[in-house]
Parts: sequence; C-alpha cells; structure tokens
Amino acid sequence: GTLRPGTESIDSICGMAEALAIVKSSRKNDIDNFKKLHRLMIQELDSKSLNYIYNGSNKDKIYNIINISLPGNNGEDLVARLDAIGFEVATGAACEASNDEPSKALLAIGRSKKQAQGSLRISMGRSTTEEDIKRFVEALSGIIRA
Repeated sequence: GTLRPGTESIDSICGMAEALAIVKSSRKNDIDNFKKLHRLMIQELDSKSLNYIYNGSNKDKIYNIINISLPGNNGEDLVARLDAIGFEVATGAACEASNDEPSKALLAIGRSKKQAQGSLRISMGRSTTEEDIKRFVEALSGIIRA
C-alpha cells in the first residue's frame, strides 16, 4: 500500500486524550483495588485447599493478572468448563494464546511441560468485584473436585 496525506482524526485524538486522563486520575485507586483483589484471590484459593502453584514473583507483579498451575488438570479443559458457566479465563501466556505449545514463560521459570499445560491466566478489570473473585474460586473448586 501507499501512504496518502490526510486529516488526522480529531475525534480519535480527543478520545485517546480523555482515556489517558481517566487512567492517570484513577491509577492509584486501580492499583490499590487490584492489590486487594489479588490478595483475596490467593486467600480464597487457599481457603478451598486447592492444589495450585502460583506462577510469578511474590515481589514484582502486575496485580490484575494471576497465573496458577493446577497439577493434574488440563488448562484448556478448565478454560472451556469455566467459560460454559460464565468465567472467561485463559491458559498459558497472552502472547502465545494461539499456540498449542506450553507457555515458554512458564517453562522458563521452571515449570514442567505438564504444569504449564495445567495453567490458568486470570485477569481482573475495573469492574471485577470481591464477589466475582469468590464466585470464581467456588466455581473452579467445584470443577476440580468434580
């Protein structure tokens, strides 16, 4: 294709500027909320005595994403079963979502191929609530124990 000069999309530029202003003004609250939800997710997983491996650093992390391996479970099966009851999660790493191979990131931190294939990547957003976390862990626990 060729490039042509044209008028910039002022609507898009203004929309992006507004989106960035919202992110900047809510950043501190978002981080605090995601830290709280992250802690709650771990507490809920522990309270169900689920056999899981936390994949990631205990110090350096993005709090709105949790990755866990569930030994003895297939991540793709868990994703399908959770999706069927309204929870959208993924397995592996986002950059490898279309790849059937185990996550290179999980293999690099020492997970076995089987552990990597039994992983779930759980993302939270601004609309995620404490009740959502509790319902999710309850559903995951029921699937694993079924």
